[in-house]
Amino acid sequence: MDSISKILDAITAEGSAEAEKILENGKKSAEETFKLYEKEARMDEDDIFEKAEQRAKEIQQRSLSQAGIESRNIKLSARREALEQVFALAEEKLTAMEPKKKKALYEKLISKFSTSQEVTVQLNEQDSGTFGKKLKVEGVNIDLDKACGDFSGGLVIKEQSLETNCTFQVMIENAKKDMESEIAAMLFA
Repeated sequence: MDSISKILDAITAEGSAEAEKILENGKKSAEETFKLYEKEARMDEDDIFEKAEQRAKEIQQRSLSQAGIESRNIKLSARREALEQVFALAEEKLTAMEPKKKKALYEKLISKFSTSQEVTVQLNEQDSGTFGKKLKVEGVNIDLDKACGDFSGGLVIKEQSLETNCTFQVMIENAKKDMESEIAAMLFA
């Protein structure tokens, strides 16, 4: 029995040594696996941070771009408003022109735009009362339209079936197309 006991002790000792060896190899393998995954995790972490930084830069760039667009639109809107104010002021100045100058302007418009010797001129109520039959253009017989126009100033020249709109609103609107860039250059240089 003593020999069986020795054999069992030897098997147990050998098994313990083998278990120790397997355990040691398992620990080494686990450590190597852990180091490998830790290294991969750091690489993934670096990659994630790099992508996050890139994404943050893209968002920042988009925000700056959007802010630039909004700023430009605000400036353009302010410039457009300033231009509209300039043209509105021009209309006010034309409307408030002293009667003698306004009469001369109206006669010049009739002379320039009438194509016949008989014209009917439509004025607004105020100008109709001020000028009445006082408008004179050489070679043109001018009748005053009994119906007053609903416009701030200027006139409408009527000849047979043709009407020429020389109201201040229309003349300024036509001038806008030609002068807008010039006025903008003067205002915003």
